[in-house]
Amino acid sequence: VLLRKTTAQQAVSVFGYFSNFSPEELAQVDNSELKAVLFPLGMYEIKSHQIRSLAEIVAREGKQNLQDEGFLNRLPGVGRYIRNCVLCFAFGKAKPALDTNMIRVVERVFSFRSKRSRPREDPEFWIFAEELVPINKPR
Repeated sequence: VLLRKTTAQQAVSVFGYFSNFSPEELAQVDNSELKAVLFPLGMYEIKSHQIRSLAEIVAREGKQNLQDEGFLNRLPGVGRYIRNCVLCFAFGKAKPALDTNMIRVVERVFSFRSKRSRPREDPEFWIFAEELVPINKPR
């Protein structure tokens, strides 16, 4: 959520704020405070709403569900990329984080081309990328 339409360097500047809260605590943070923290990243209205929604759902249904692909798919604003990042980086599951950079590497190194104008939406590209993720060291 923090990385949407901003750089990793900008997101890191506010990540520490959020890492201090449990989902239950984050769901209770005042909305104006969330917006103020998120303001430097842009899209702060959307991001504050999404973060609060995610925190409320996770607080209600439990953090253990974050390991479940189906649960992640039902979360607002979570698509295949975010779902796979959570599964890979938080839980060590072999899932690709198919973003612009990985697409570029796959196209150049493996000469794999998507038939779609937006490769990140191509199911065949995701399947190919999944085969590249090492099972023992997915991160």
